Amino acid sequence: MKSNWIVTAVLAASLTLTGCSSAAATQAPVAGTEAAQPSAVGSTQAPETRSAATQATVTSAAWVADGVISDGEYPHQTSIVGVDIYWRNDAEYLYLAASTKTTAWIAVGLEPDDRMMGANIIIGAVVDGKAVIDDQYGTAPTAHDADTTLGGKNDIVKSAASLADNIMLWEVQIPLDSGDQYDKTLTAGQSVHVIVATGSSSSFSSPHSSRGSGQIKLD
Repeated sequence: MKSNWIVTAVLAASLTLTGCSSAAATQAPVAGTEAAQPSAVGSTQAPETRSAATQATVTSAAWVADGVISDGEYPHQTSIVGVDIYWRNDAEYLYLAASTKTTAWIAVGLEPDDRMMGANIIIGAVVDGKAVIDDQYGTAPTAHDADTTLGGKNDIVKSAASLADNIMLWEVQIPLDSGDQYDKTLTAGQSVHVIVATGSSSSFSSPHSSRGSGQIKLD
């Protein structure tokens, strides 16, 4: 009788331990840890890998001419005399944006020969609530004019601008090689000399209030 009682007790203890082990297996992850979740492409990856995958998805976001810089719209950014320059390119086009605290115009010139001379200049402002963006050319070290006035053409494919809280921003899409004599030919992988200026008003004839230069590198 005694031996049967011992066997029964052992079996009961075994069943009790088995039940605790099963409950532990179904508990939620411990606070401070994170279980693997599906990534942007649908596979199960660790948190670090998922972050990298998400970043890759963000930086390939589509470019849209809407006067707003969205996450991942521009993989490159620099600042020249307080003007933030954003860019991306493919085999055919350069997508360029400029933004700073001003209610006046912002101009960005590409590949000048001597100060402004020879530069392909994009100048933009918001006038009476409407975007005004022009394709111009540096005709002298301190002068520029619209390509269309010089006998060329406006090669801006798409553009947009916005002005909010005294922050001016414009975006443009331009060809790397427009074939226009008043534009500079750009190539993939090129380091591009850039000049930047801001105006004293939204009128393109107003003198600049700041100017500077730098470089951007195309993909």
